[in-house]
Amino acid sequence: MTIYRAVKLWFLVLCSVALWQSSDVFAERIADISNTKHNFSALGPSTLPTGQTRDVSATSEPQICVFCHTPHAANTAQTPLWNRQLSTATYQTYNSSSLDATGPGVPLDQPNGVSKLCLSCHDGTMAVGAVNVLNGNFTDRNPSTEDIAMRGTSSGGRMAPGEGVTTGFTRYLGTDLRNDHPISVRFDANLALNDGEMRYPNSEPQIVVRDGSTHPQVDDIVLQPDSGTTTGGLVQCNSCHDPHIRDTTNENIKFLRLNRLQKVAPVNGPFSKTNDIICLACHQKAGWVGSAHANPQVGNEQYTNAAAAVREFPNGTQVWETACLACHDTHTVQGARRLIREGVDGGTVVSSSGYVIKQGTGQSAIEEGCFACHGPTRGTLQGQGTAGFEVPDNLTTWVFRGVGVTAGTQVGE
Repeated sequence: MTIYRAVKLWFLVLCSVALWQSSDVFAERIADISNTKHNFSALGPSTLPTGQTRDVSATSEPQICVFCHTPHAANTAQTPLWNRQLSTATYQTYNSSSLDATGPGVPLDQPNGVSKLCLSCHDGTMAVGAVNVLNGNFTDRNPSTEDIAMRGTSSGGRMAPGEGVTTGFTRYLGTDLRNDHPISVRFDANLALNDGEMRYPNSEPQIVVRDGSTHPQVDDIVLQPDSGTTTGGLVQCNSCHDPHIRDTTNENIKFLRLNRLQKVAPVNGPFSKTNDIICLACHQKAGWVGSAHANPQVGNEQYTNAAAAVREFPNGTQVWETACLACHDTHTVQGARRLIREGVDGGTVVSSSGYVIKQGTGQSAIEEGCFACHGPTRGTLQGQGTAGFEVPDNLTTWVFRGVGVTAGTQVGE
């Protein structure tokens, strides 16, 4: 082997190692809508890089961007070059006895701004294929008309139902947003001060206001301009989501700008884009760091494959990695409060993966979120209900002692 060939081979090895390291350690969000579920065109891939199937698509329309954008004759009430009408629905908005943005028990105002764009599909009141301009021609601008024929949608061409429109495993959010993370809410220094467990947006580098003087990056928490504050902005859907992105590791990130799972045990201090779940970019819950659920040596139980599948976690995911998502879901079952996952006393339905999930047919019951893991029968964790299982069985203990919470009790409300 010549010296030239040896050097060339060594160079290629180094490049290969560097590329492998960059894809594994320094994974980034990239704009690649064609390889996401937001590609509704008829010509998109049936299977995405994440392994997910692209269930909703047009029957024949080949364009990708037309479902949301048009270069001409856009909706003048909205940017960016918006090609849809906005929903005229009246929403039931988030409220809680601990809500500091409006005052305890006072619901938020109606959604506004960019969140209305997302809701034009996700509230289920308008057809996904209802656009204003198609192939240079004006349509009838009727949001109930399916201008682009679709497959995989719900009735009337609306958002797909997932595991059921009242469950927490659907993106058919409906007009009842009391079980969804607050949107169109002012997040500023005053809110952080009143809450006591939130980061200050004017001093956190990962929280950026899109005010014209800054250009947020794809992995920033983006607040929209709000004339009522000089120290923050409005939390909208795109504060946490970017509808065009996927991760270079091909994880199912649900269009999130930052990590969907915790990468290492959390520590007190600045937020880490590399290691921390996205929730911790804004929230600093007292007692979370060092708690059992956040500890890799304690919360090391793995989800069953059926439970992981419906939650869209990788097989083998452990409880500590899901962090906040172990107990909360930003779009949880209808009827639940405080974003408690499965937090209702209603009926159940078997998911497509074979996991029993709650339906939004009952009242808020926060304890049900605990019993999903701390009970013998739900099948959430591997080994659950067997002898020697480390997770305390609170459901059986409470029933035995006769101190169980009455079904439907709104604990903490």
